[in-house]
Amino acid sequence: MTNHESLLREVEEINSIYVVRFCDLRDPALHNSKSVLLESALASIAERQSRGIVLDYEDRYFTPSATILTLLARFHRGLDWKLKMCSIHAEVQKHLNRNGLAEMFSIYPNLRAALEGFGDDVATTQQEL
Repeated sequence: MTNHESLLREVEEINSIYVVRFCDLRDPALHNSKSVLLESALASIAERQSRGIVLDYEDRYFTPSATILTLLARFHRGLDWKLKMCSIHAEVQKHLNRNGLAEMFSIYPNLRAALEGFGDDVATTQQEL
């Protein structure tokens, strides 16, 4: 297991779009190394030929640090704005809204909407999107 795999629960490819799901982002063991692990994970995924990346937060609460948000913004720009987020917990969404960051990111209510945000129909998978 690579270091960044301890942060990721699952990476799934759907129509050449990588969907990233996280382990518990509140885990104290990840607190200090979370941004380094996230950067490593996103860099690894970004190297693959894809149409984009969706970060599926599965409505889990976490504290979005300035370091993490800066990192996500940099990847968002670096991927030519092809980084999308979905299923963000209401409290995290409030934090993004309050700090004016919600407009920077492409945020969708669920995975299906995020995938459709890439501009075409979504092929369904075994699990419900």
